[in-house]
Amino acid sequence: MSESEQPSLVATTVALDAGSETLDDLLALLPARRRVLSWVRHGEGLVGWGTAAEIRTSGPERFAHAAKWFEELAAVSTVSDPVREPGTGLVSFGSFAFSDLPGFSVLKVPAVVVGKRGDVAWVTTVGPGATPPPPLTPMPEPEAPRDVVFADAYVDGEHWMRIVAYAVARLQDGELDKVVLARDLLAAASAPIDIRAVLRRLA
Repeated sequence: MSESEQPSLVATTVALDAGSETLDDLLALLPARRRVLSWVRHGEGLVGWGTAAEIRTSGPERFAHAAKWFEELAAVSTVSDPVREPGTGLVSFGSFAFSDLPGFSVLKVPAVVVGKRGDVAWVTTVGPGATPPPPLTPMPEPEAPRDVVFADAYVDGEHWMRIVAYAVARLQDGELDKVVLARDLLAAASAPIDIRAVLRRLA
């Protein structure tokens, strides 16, 4: 969605019982085979799914464009948030490119967000109108990826070694103080990968 196509949304946050066994594992609430979002550490944080609004940005102004878009979205939306904790009300998840080019950065407002912070828990629904919270039922444990095979992507192993050697040489010569290197790989599995299993490993 572009900045000129700003929707008007209704975000409604409802308090939940933080001691409920249903909320013991936020990641277990994520539905299968859907685009899901997660920011969880030590059992607390946020999980979300569905898309109420989204913007893709790129280039050196990607952060400013995303911030402006979200500020305008919040200004035209109706928010009911009696819980008033970090992560309640209208929230978005972002994934931003490390450098100006290439690729896109994304800021997404989920249709459903479930959060837990200490002894406080909540669910927020977001849409064009008021939406009742969905039933929160833990899903079966996601199946781990099977028969995963990794292969070179944009940079092969030999080229990668030359990049690392070049970076080390510049560090030793005092030309650089710090280097962040990343290498992409292609992963293929024998069956579709359930992203929830990956999120669980990361958490």
